[in-house]
Amino acid sequence: MVQTIAYYNLQQAEALRYLQQFLRVADAAGGFSDPLREALAEIQGLLREAEAAFRQQAGASQSARMVQLEQERDELVSGLGKLCDGYRNDPDAACRAAAVLLYANLKLYGGAGAIVRQTVKAETTTINSIVRDWSAKPELADAVRLLNLGRWTTRLKAANDEYDTLSVARSQERAQLDLAIDYTVKDKLTAIKPLYDEVVTLLDAGASTARRQRQNERQWLDAIGAVNAVSEEFAALLAARATRSKAANNPPDA
Repeated sequence: MVQTIAYYNLQQAEALRYLQQFLRVADAAGGFSDPLREALAEIQGLLREAEAAFRQQAGASQSARMVQLEQERDELVSGLGKLCDGYRNDPDAACRAAAVLLYANLKLYGGAGAIVRQTVKAETTTINSIVRDWSAKPELADAVRLLNLGRWTTRLKAANDEYDTLSVARSQERAQLDLAIDYTVKDKLTAIKPLYDEVVTLLDAGASTARRQRQNERQWLDAIGAVNAVSEEFAALLAARATRSKAANNPPDA
């Protein structure tokens, strides 16, 4: 069975490297079926575009700060989602009701998990809408005050506004350089995700079909083994980073 990882949680350079290696080993199975070959080819095309965006991003004066802001607002949205979810179990009835309102509002936009996986332009628009809802709608504004989430929404708005401003400046800089790239690395990594899932499904299905029909499944198993070896390497990187983050957030008692 193919092992998958949340490659979009890797740093962008790492995610690109993972997908490059994933494609290289999965391509060995590309000749096994037309659907698999087509899905791999689509990923390859999107990956080339992501790499071009990454190269351009690295050369733009606003890029480093924009990457920081992308990560910060993703963390803030995720944090707000977890807080609202947790407060739905608060012993205080008023706090529970406030959390239910805010959580439901997040769900109108897909929920925190879906929001952070949107393209950067869509995420910017969504965050603007949420911040506007939570400040302009009386019942939501009251809920924010009751749960003391004002500092979260204030920082989220500031990070999102700064990102939007820098995005406009970067677009102008690109126009001056006469570059045609109008998408980001995150946009392409997001577009790759359903194709990545499709490749995983096709590899597993190919091995299963070969086994049921008493055909030689070794070629499928070899390809799956090679893909899993790549995924395990990067999964270990994610796990180590999560462990360090948890340790930093929960220092031992003195």
